[in-house]
Amino acid sequence: MAPDLHAELRATRRELAAARRALQEHAARRVAVGRPINREDTVRALSAVLLHELPVALEELRAERDRLARDLGHTQAMYRTARARYSSLRYNVWHIAQRAIANFEPHDTALEEVIAETLDSDDDRAWEEDGWVE
Repeated sequence: MAPDLHAELRATRRELAAARRALQEHAARRVAVGRPINREDTVRALSAVLLHELPVALEELRAERDRLARDLGHTQAMYRTARARYSSLRYNVWHIAQRAIANFEPHDTALEEVIAETLDSDDDRAWEEDGWVE
């Protein structure tokens, strides 16, 4: 759960505990005057507490859902870009290897070209700029 949701859950629990204490105090007063608290009063009091908190919590969850939906589109675009870069790198390395296998160029040269291709990749440049994070 997100820290905000934990805080909200703790606040709701505190509110429910306060409502429970108030109901118990109310029940104790009723018992003192001879009228015990009934089940309907308990349900009504707890419903009031929950109805007070639920709209706020639902609104926050809707905002979080909207943020996640926006982030999903951005993440999918980044994934497609990374996949295209990887495919391009694989394609270039495959061609270099094929030339070496067909003896069109020496194996040492092909290996150097593969290393140069990977070192010149976008991922390598991103690593050098600000550290690569998975």
